[in-house]
Amino acid sequence: MGEYYDDFRDVEDILKKYEEMLKTKALYFFDVVQFDQIIAHFMHQNQLKKAMKACEIALSQHPYATELLLNKAEILVWQRRYFPALEILDQLENLSPNDSDVLNLKGRILFIQGEYELSIQVYKKLLSLTEHKDEVYYRLGHVYQLWEKLPYAIDFYKKAIEFNPEMEEAVDELNACLEQENRLEEAVVMYEKAIENDPYSFLAWYNLGLTYVQMEKFEDAIQAFDYSIVINEKFSKAYWEMGNTYMNMEAPVEAQKAYSKVLELGPQDADFFCHLGAAFEKSGNITEAYKCYRKATQMNPQQDEGWYGMGTCLVKQEKWLEAIHFFKKAIRFNNRDWRYWLFLAKVEYQIGSWIASQEAFEKASDLNPYETDIWLDWSLLYFEQGEEQKAIALLEEGIEECPEEAVLYYRITAYLISSGRYQQAYSYLENALILDFDKHTLLFDFFPALETQKALMRIIEQYKNENE
Repeated sequence: MGEYYDDFRDVEDILKKYEEMLKTKALYFFDVVQFDQIIAHFMHQNQLKKAMKACEIALSQHPYATELLLNKAEILVWQRRYFPALEILDQLENLSPNDSDVLNLKGRILFIQGEYELSIQVYKKLLSLTEHKDEVYYRLGHVYQLWEKLPYAIDFYKKAIEFNPEMEEAVDELNACLEQENRLEEAVVMYEKAIENDPYSFLAWYNLGLTYVQMEKFEDAIQAFDYSIVINEKFSKAYWEMGNTYMNMEAPVEAQKAYSKVLELGPQDADFFCHLGAAFEKSGNITEAYKCYRKATQMNPQQDEGWYGMGTCLVKQEKWLEAIHFFKKAIRFNNRDWRYWLFLAKVEYQIGSWIASQEAFEKASDLNPYETDIWLDWSLLYFEQGEEQKAIALLEEGIEECPEEAVLYYRITAYLISSGRYQQAYSYLENALILDFDKHTLLFDFFPALETQKALMRIIEQYKNENE
């Protein structure tokens, strides 16, 4: 006969006794709540096999416990075994058709399987049974969004926000849908209406600010965030977004002030210190920037942005060898960011590691062939080495990837003129002038001699007169 344990003081006691049971192969009885805690522990640790074993033992003792059957279905979902999970949920729904937990999980599985219509039916049924309507509205919006029925998605995201203005993910998704539909002004109208109804709603002002950011109306966004802070001076999210917006406006000193307020309101994570470091770096305070990036990596040694930030600070101080170390650390934790490879390429070149530099440039271009800086910097190294043809060939490849980037056409024009291929240079120059006439001054960086600049201006003015 087994022993029943119903007086454990905490979860650790329960887990200890459970492990003892497995080790000694004794038979102990735990109640449903205790088994639920054991299973939750293993799921939290992502130990799905142990969680399933605990679930099977639990169901052998409590075969009809809804909570345990739900746990089993949840584990099956984590294991991507959706059909057996649905079988359990169908049984539970037959026994208890209005169980919101059952419906919630069922709707989620159907959504994962791409059964959007069935998922929507389940979620709409759940709406009448749950108090957490904002979550269900959000899920409905998400289903319609993935189903590419954006007008329906927009309607449900709006309902989620009306029910819970603090649901930031609903605001983000709503704005994404409205932007895709070219209807962002609707979000502005919605938040302005909310502000009319309650001028002291700091969340409405905040959401309005987020929308203005998406519309790139940064000054309006700052004003909205400012109103939000005036109403609730401890609302750190508004300071945070204000800081990000100032960075978008190339106002790093103002960004620092906003980020500093965030720090005053509570401890922050590694990501925050990377943002603060970027603000210091942008304003030219390299010492403080380096300290922030270092703190980020101390808080989270795998914070690749922090390692990258320290590297860029060292580049500005021309400490090339030290910078390489940090760029390689960043790449170790995230080898998919083209910026890390680009900076590594440039620094490797500075210390004379030509082959390593080329390999890093190639990796950067593979990751993001649409970034003009990669083609410009890479080709410039060849040009400076006197290998003009290789520089030209690289830019031709870059133009294939980025045919609308005028800066590439101006640069290849400069290389062609330098190599004496004037007719081909004029062809590229024509394309450059068509794409962006005002950028023609970029040519003068390569030809500082006044006579050459005058000759170029005569060609450019002739083109302008012929095309007016």
